[in-house]
Amino acid sequence: MIGKEDKVILVTGATGHQGREVVYSLLKNGWIVDAFTRGRSDRAVNDLKGLGARVVIGDMEDRSSLDGALKGVYGVFLVTTPFEGGISAELKKGKMMTDAAKAAGVKHLVFSSVGASERKTGVPFFENKREIELYIMNSGLPNTIFKPVSFMINFEEPGMRNSILGGVLRSPYPEHKKEQYVALEDLGAFVNIAFENPDTYIGKEIELASDELTLSQVADSFSMILGQRITYERIPAEEIKKMRGDDYYKMVQWHLDNGFKADIGALRKIYPRLSTFDSWLRKHEWNRMRIYNAA
Repeated sequence: MIGKEDKVILVTGATGHQGREVVYSLLKNGWIVDAFTRGRSDRAVNDLKGLGARVVIGDMEDRSSLDGALKGVYGVFLVTTPFEGGISAELKKGKMMTDAAKAAGVKHLVFSSVGASERKTGVPFFENKREIELYIMNSGLPNTIFKPVSFMINFEEPGMRNSILGGVLRSPYPEHKKEQYVALEDLGAFVNIAFENPDTYIGKEIELASDELTLSQVADSFSMILGQRITYERIPAEEIKKMRGDDYYKMVQWHLDNGFKADIGALRKIYPRLSTFDSWLRKHEWNRMRIYNAA
Protein backbone atom coordinates (compact mmCIF):
# COMPACT_ATOMS: atom_id res chain seq x y z
CA MET A 1 0.00 0.00 0.00
CA ILE A 2 1.21 3.51 -0.75
CA GLY A 3 0.42 6.80 0.90
CA LYS A 4 -2.14 8.91 -0.92
CA GLU A 5 -2.35 12.15 0.98
CA ASP A 6 0.18 13.92 -1.26
CA LYS A 7 -0.37 12.01 -4.50
CA VAL A 8 -2.44 13.41 -7.34
CA ILE A 9 -4.33 11.32 -9.90
CA LEU A 10 -5.33 13.04 -13.13
CA VAL A 11 -8.61 11.58 -14.43
CA THR A 12 -9.45 12.14 -18.08
CA GLY A 13 -13.00 12.05 -19.39
CA ALA A 14 -14.02 13.29 -15.97
CA THR A 15 -17.53 14.34 -16.99
CA GLY A 16 -18.24 11.04 -18.78
CA HIS A 17 -19.63 7.86 -17.28
CA GLN A 18 -16.28 6.16 -16.69
CA GLY A 19 -14.31 9.21 -15.65
CA ARG A 20 -16.89 10.45 -13.20
CA GLU A 21 -17.13 7.06 -11.48
CA VAL A 22 -13.34 6.86 -11.23
CA VAL A 23 -13.22 10.37 -9.76
CA TYR A 24 -15.77 9.33 -7.14
CA SER A 25 -13.97 6.08 -6.29
CA LEU A 26 -10.55 7.70 -5.94
CA LEU A 27 -11.84 10.57 -3.81
CA LYS A 28 -13.72 8.15 -1.58
CA ASN A 29 -10.46 6.26 -1.04
CA GLY A 30 -8.39 9.29 -0.08
CA TRP A 31 -6.63 10.34 -3.30
CA ILE A 32 -6.22 13.90 -4.50
CA VAL A 33 -8.01 14.02 -7.85
CA ASP A 34 -7.53 16.44 -10.73
CA ALA A 35 -10.58 16.07 -12.98
CA PHE A 36 -9.53 16.83 -16.55
CA THR A 37 -12.32 18.28 -18.69
CA ARG A 38 -12.88 20.70 -21.54
CA GLY A 39 -15.29 22.58 -19.28
CA ARG A 40 -18.13 22.80 -21.77
CA SER A 41 -20.79 22.34 -19.12
CA ASP A 42 -20.89 24.54 -16.02
CA ARG A 43 -23.17 22.02 -14.34
CA ALA A 44 -20.77 19.12 -14.96
CA VAL A 45 -17.82 21.16 -13.71
CA ASN A 46 -19.73 22.18 -10.58
CA ASP A 47 -20.70 18.55 -10.00
CA LEU A 48 -17.03 17.53 -10.06
CA LYS A 49 -16.15 20.31 -7.62
CA GLY A 50 -19.01 19.18 -5.42
CA LEU A 51 -17.50 15.71 -5.25
CA GLY A 52 -14.24 17.25 -4.01
CA ALA A 53 -12.19 17.10 -7.20
CA ARG A 54 -9.89 19.85 -8.42
CA VAL A 55 -11.12 20.70 -11.91
CA VAL A 56 -8.48 21.13 -14.62
CA ILE A 57 -9.68 22.62 -17.89
CA GLY A 58 -7.83 21.29 -20.91
CA ASP A 59 -7.91 19.57 -24.28
CA MET A 60 -6.78 15.99 -24.96
CA GLU A 61 -5.60 17.02 -28.43
CA ASP A 62 -3.42 19.89 -27.19
CA ARG A 63 0.01 18.74 -25.98
CA SER A 64 0.74 21.97 -24.13
CA SER A 65 -2.57 21.59 -22.31
CA LEU A 66 -1.60 18.07 -21.24
CA ASP A 67 1.88 19.14 -20.17
CA GLY A 68 0.39 21.77 -17.88
CA ALA A 69 -2.19 19.39 -16.41
CA LEU A 70 0.42 16.70 -15.69
CA LYS A 71 2.80 18.79 -13.58
CA GLY A 72 3.22 17.15 -10.19
CA VAL A 73 0.88 14.28 -11.05
CA TYR A 74 1.56 10.80 -9.65
CA GLY A 75 -0.90 8.77 -11.73
CA VAL A 76 -3.23 9.09 -14.71
CA PHE A 77 -6.52 7.40 -15.49
CA LEU A 78 -6.89 7.45 -19.26
CA VAL A 79 -10.13 6.76 -21.11
CA THR A 80 -10.61 7.45 -24.81
CA THR A 81 -13.64 7.27 -27.07
CA PRO A 82 -14.19 7.02 -30.83
CA PHE A 83 -17.50 8.87 -30.59
CA GLU A 84 -15.95 12.31 -30.85
CA GLY A 85 -13.89 12.60 -33.99
CA GLY A 86 -13.69 8.91 -34.90
CA ILE A 87 -11.10 6.24 -34.18
CA SER A 88 -8.18 8.18 -35.68
CA ALA A 89 -8.79 11.05 -33.24
CA GLU A 90 -9.09 8.54 -30.40
CA LEU A 91 -5.75 7.00 -31.32
CA LYS A 92 -4.10 10.41 -31.47
CA LYS A 93 -5.39 11.29 -27.99
CA GLY A 94 -4.22 8.02 -26.50
CA LYS A 95 -0.73 8.37 -27.91
CA MET A 96 -0.41 12.04 -27.00
CA MET A 97 -1.40 11.43 -23.39
CA THR A 98 1.06 8.54 -23.18
CA ASP A 99 3.91 10.70 -24.48
CA ALA A 100 2.99 13.60 -22.20
CA ALA A 101 2.67 11.36 -19.14
CA LYS A 102 6.04 9.78 -19.77
CA ALA A 103 7.68 13.17 -20.26
CA ALA A 104 6.10 14.38 -17.00
CA GLY A 105 7.47 11.43 -15.06
CA VAL A 106 4.08 9.92 -14.22
CA LYS A 107 4.56 6.81 -12.07
CA HIS A 108 1.46 4.87 -13.06
CA LEU A 109 -0.98 5.15 -15.96
CA VAL A 110 -4.22 3.15 -15.88
CA PHE A 111 -5.94 2.80 -19.25
CA SER A 112 -9.56 1.75 -19.69
CA SER A 113 -9.68 -0.16 -22.96
CA VAL A 114 -12.21 -2.81 -24.02
CA GLY A 115 -12.61 -6.53 -23.42
CA ALA A 116 -11.09 -8.92 -25.98
CA SER A 117 -8.97 -6.18 -27.57
CA GLU A 118 -6.01 -8.56 -27.84
CA ARG A 119 -7.94 -11.30 -29.66
CA LYS A 120 -7.77 -9.93 -33.22
CA THR A 121 -11.51 -9.43 -33.36
CA GLY A 122 -11.57 -7.46 -36.61
CA VAL A 123 -13.87 -4.94 -34.89
CA PRO A 124 -12.50 -1.44 -35.66
CA PHE A 125 -13.41 -0.06 -32.18
CA PHE A 126 -11.56 -2.92 -30.52
CA GLU A 127 -8.55 -2.93 -32.83
CA ASN A 128 -8.04 0.79 -32.23
CA LYS A 129 -8.05 0.27 -28.46
CA ARG A 130 -5.45 -2.47 -28.91
CA GLU A 131 -3.20 -0.09 -30.84
CA ILE A 132 -3.36 2.36 -27.94
CA GLU A 133 -2.64 -0.47 -25.47
CA LEU A 134 0.46 -1.53 -27.41
CA TYR A 135 1.67 2.05 -27.65
CA ILE A 136 1.37 2.41 -23.88
CA MET A 137 3.07 -0.96 -23.24
CA ASN A 138 5.98 -0.10 -25.53
CA SER A 139 6.42 3.41 -24.12
CA GLY A 140 8.18 2.28 -20.96
CA LEU A 141 5.54 4.07 -18.87
CA PRO A 142 4.43 1.98 -15.87
CA ASN A 143 0.89 0.94 -16.74
CA THR A 144 -2.15 -1.15 -15.96
CA ILE A 145 -4.75 -1.91 -18.61
CA PHE A 146 -8.32 -2.72 -17.67
CA LYS A 147 -10.59 -4.14 -20.34
CA PRO A 148 -14.23 -3.61 -19.42
CA VAL A 149 -16.89 -5.67 -21.17
CA SER A 150 -20.35 -4.28 -22.00
CA PHE A 151 -21.43 -1.70 -19.44
CA MET A 152 -24.64 -2.21 -17.48
CA ILE A 153 -25.23 1.53 -17.85
CA ASN A 154 -25.98 0.91 -21.55
CA PHE A 155 -29.42 -0.29 -20.46
CA GLU A 156 -30.05 3.32 -19.39
CA GLU A 157 -29.46 4.68 -22.88
CA PRO A 158 -32.75 6.51 -23.61
CA GLY A 159 -33.95 4.29 -26.44
CA MET A 160 -33.16 1.09 -24.55
CA ARG A 161 -34.60 2.41 -21.29
CA ASN A 162 -37.85 3.52 -22.89
CA SER A 163 -38.25 0.18 -24.64
CA ILE A 164 -37.76 -1.72 -21.38
CA LEU A 165 -40.19 0.54 -19.54
CA GLY A 166 -42.56 -0.10 -22.43
CA GLY A 167 -42.36 -3.82 -21.73
CA VAL A 168 -39.81 -5.05 -24.28
CA LEU A 169 -36.08 -5.72 -23.97
CA ARG A 170 -34.56 -5.66 -27.47
CA SER A 171 -31.09 -6.92 -28.41
CA PRO A 172 -29.37 -8.47 -31.44
CA TYR A 173 -28.28 -11.56 -29.48
CA PRO A 174 -30.11 -14.88 -28.98
CA GLU A 175 -32.03 -14.91 -25.72
CA HIS A 176 -30.16 -17.93 -24.34
CA LYS A 177 -26.62 -16.74 -25.21
CA LYS A 178 -24.70 -15.65 -22.13
CA GLU A 179 -23.33 -12.12 -22.16
CA GLN A 180 -21.00 -10.41 -19.69
CA TYR A 181 -21.69 -7.01 -18.19
CA VAL A 182 -19.72 -4.67 -15.93
CA ALA A 183 -20.91 -1.97 -13.54
CA LEU A 184 -19.16 1.39 -13.66
CA GLU A 185 -18.84 1.24 -9.89
CA ASP A 186 -16.71 -1.90 -10.21
CA LEU A 187 -14.43 -0.28 -12.78
CA GLY A 188 -13.92 2.59 -10.34
CA ALA A 189 -13.11 0.14 -7.55
CA PHE A 190 -10.53 -1.71 -9.63
CA VAL A 191 -8.86 1.51 -10.76
CA ASN A 192 -8.44 2.43 -7.10
CA ILE A 193 -7.11 -1.06 -6.29
CA ALA A 194 -4.52 -0.76 -9.07
CA PHE A 195 -3.30 2.63 -7.91
CA GLU A 196 -3.11 1.41 -4.31
CA ASN A 197 -1.14 -1.71 -5.28
CA PRO A 198 1.22 -0.73 -8.12
CA ASP A 199 3.65 -3.58 -7.50
CA THR A 200 0.84 -6.05 -8.12
CA TYR A 201 -0.93 -4.36 -11.02
CA ILE A 202 1.72 -2.59 -13.10
CA GLY A 203 2.20 -4.59 -16.28
CA LYS A 204 -1.17 -6.33 -15.99
CA GLU A 205 -3.97 -6.56 -18.56
CA ILE A 206 -7.25 -7.50 -16.90
CA GLU A 207 -10.63 -8.05 -18.51
CA LEU A 208 -13.35 -6.68 -16.23
CA ALA A 209 -16.88 -8.01 -15.82
CA SER A 210 -19.32 -8.01 -12.92
CA ASP A 211 -21.92 -10.58 -13.96
CA GLU A 212 -22.84 -12.99 -16.75
CA LEU A 213 -26.42 -13.59 -17.85
CA THR A 214 -28.49 -14.62 -20.83
CA LEU A 215 -30.80 -11.99 -22.31
CA SER A 216 -33.70 -14.08 -21.04
CA GLN A 217 -32.29 -13.78 -17.51
CA VAL A 218 -31.80 -10.03 -18.00
CA ALA A 219 -35.46 -9.71 -19.00
CA ASP A 220 -36.46 -11.73 -15.93
CA SER A 221 -34.43 -9.42 -13.69
CA PHE A 222 -36.15 -6.37 -15.15
CA SER A 223 -39.52 -8.10 -14.71
CA MET A 224 -38.79 -8.78 -11.05
CA ILE A 225 -37.52 -5.30 -10.23
CA LEU A 226 -40.27 -3.47 -12.14
CA GLY A 227 -43.08 -5.75 -11.01
CA GLN A 228 -44.24 -6.15 -14.61
CA ARG A 229 -43.50 -8.73 -17.27
CA ILE A 230 -40.70 -7.71 -19.65
CA THR A 231 -40.53 -9.76 -22.82
CA TYR A 232 -37.44 -10.32 -24.94
CA GLU A 233 -37.30 -9.50 -28.63
CA ARG A 234 -34.32 -10.16 -30.86
CA ILE A 235 -33.37 -7.40 -33.32
CA PRO A 236 -32.64 -8.73 -36.84
CA ALA A 237 -29.03 -8.32 -37.91
CA GLU A 238 -29.91 -6.23 -40.97
CA GLU A 239 -31.83 -3.81 -38.77
CA ILE A 240 -28.71 -3.40 -36.63
CA LYS A 241 -26.65 -2.57 -39.70
CA LYS A 242 -29.16 0.07 -40.78
CA MET A 243 -29.45 1.54 -37.29
CA ARG A 244 -25.80 1.58 -36.21
CA GLY A 245 -23.62 1.07 -39.29
CA ASP A 246 -21.09 -1.51 -40.49
CA ASP A 247 -18.61 -1.22 -37.61
CA TYR A 248 -21.25 -1.84 -34.98
CA TYR A 249 -22.59 -4.72 -37.08
CA LYS A 250 -19.10 -6.27 -37.10
CA MET A 251 -19.04 -6.04 -33.32
CA VAL A 252 -22.40 -7.81 -33.10
CA GLN A 253 -21.21 -10.58 -35.41
CA TRP A 254 -18.08 -11.02 -33.30
CA HIS A 255 -20.23 -11.31 -30.17
CA LEU A 256 -22.40 -13.92 -31.84
CA ASP A 257 -19.38 -16.07 -32.71
CA ASN A 258 -17.22 -15.33 -29.66
CA GLY A 259 -17.86 -13.01 -26.72
CA PHE A 260 -16.12 -11.65 -23.66
CA LYS A 261 -14.23 -14.01 -21.36
CA ALA A 262 -13.56 -12.20 -18.10
CA ASP A 263 -12.86 -14.46 -15.12
CA ILE A 264 -15.62 -13.18 -12.85
CA GLY A 265 -14.79 -15.64 -10.07
CA ALA A 266 -11.20 -14.43 -9.89
CA LEU A 267 -12.34 -10.79 -9.96
CA ARG A 268 -14.74 -11.41 -7.10
CA LYS A 269 -11.88 -12.82 -5.00
CA ILE A 270 -10.00 -9.55 -5.50
CA TYR A 271 -13.08 -7.41 -4.91
CA PRO A 272 -15.81 -9.31 -3.01
CA ARG A 273 -18.27 -6.42 -3.43
CA LEU A 274 -18.41 -6.98 -7.19
CA SER A 275 -21.88 -6.10 -8.47
CA THR A 276 -24.52 -8.52 -9.64
CA PHE A 277 -26.99 -7.40 -12.27
CA ASP A 278 -29.82 -7.44 -9.72
CA SER A 279 -27.84 -5.37 -7.20
CA TRP A 280 -27.03 -2.88 -9.96
CA LEU A 281 -30.70 -2.55 -10.85
CA ARG A 282 -31.58 -1.83 -7.23
CA LYS A 283 -28.73 0.65 -6.81
CA HIS A 284 -29.85 2.53 -9.89
CA GLU A 285 -33.42 2.55 -8.58
CA TRP A 286 -35.07 0.68 -11.43
CA ASN A 287 -37.41 -0.59 -8.71
CA ARG A 288 -38.85 2.93 -8.53
CA MET A 289 -39.67 3.00 -12.23
CA ARG A 290 -42.91 1.73 -13.70
CA ILE A 291 -43.99 0.80 -17.17
CA TYR A 292 -45.83 3.64 -18.83
CA ASN A 293 -49.04 3.27 -20.77
CA ALA A 294 -48.07 4.15 -24.32
CA ALA A 295 -51.72 4.75 -25.19
